[in-house]
Amino acid sequence: MRKLFLIPLAIILFSSCKKNTNETSAKNIQGVVYLYNEFGQRLPNAAGVTVVLEYVGDTAITDSAGGFSFTSKYLPAVSYTIMYSKSGYGTYQQNFTIAANTANTTVPNAAVYANSTTVITNLAATIDTAYSSGGYYTIYLTGALTPAGTTQEPRNMIVFTGPTPDVSPTNYANAWFIGTTIYGTLKVYVSNVPGGQTLYLVGYGISMPTSSTAYQDPTTGKFVYPSICSTPSNVASIALP
Repeated sequence: MRKLFLIPLAIILFSSCKKNTNETSAKNIQGVVYLYNEFGQRLPNAAGVTVVLEYVGDTAITDSAGGFSFTSKYLPAVSYTIMYSKSGYGTYQQNFTIAANTANTTVPNAAVYANSTTVITNLAATIDTAYSSGGYYTIYLTGALTPAGTTQEPRNMIVFTGPTPDVSPTNYANAWFIGTTIYGTLKVYVSNVPGGQTLYLVGYGISMPTSSTAYQDPTTGKFVYPSICSTPSNVASIALP
């Protein structure tokens, strides 16, 4: 059993496609996408990823090496958003900037992970009074994992919390990265949770237990965590005095 301390996550966001027609434009945009399975192992064939240049509408498909390009397209030298998607994988988003007076632009390498197959059941939350004081609580989370984790195939989890029972990956207040386990059970402590609230929690398996692939939805303002399992756990609740 481990303790998980809540640490604020900071993700740098860039502006999206603010056009300035006075700047010189680029002609060719190119990049490379790497595909990974849900256990973080890189796959040898990265073909078939759809790459979309947002706000412009251009689309490319990666080859077996993960390469793609948009050619003969003159664009203002500003910041753009690019999306990567493939069936069975989490959708990834990143931003890049076209420099002025540049004929060719190479975007940073992208990593796309397969969706998790880990299902969490019997999720429950209780207060650990021994480590709770000053209006802050330590919560003990338990549950079962299917399939169980192994040394070769560890399982990763994320729990979304919110003030209402309809908590979900798109409707949440906080996201807790539970970490990796090689067992078939979830047993973890979450510390420093403020009191005076009732929390609702729902858990998901996730391929990449980190914020590195998260991006902000411009419509909702919420961060999107790709590559989670399509099956949620039950919704658990806990009252914190």
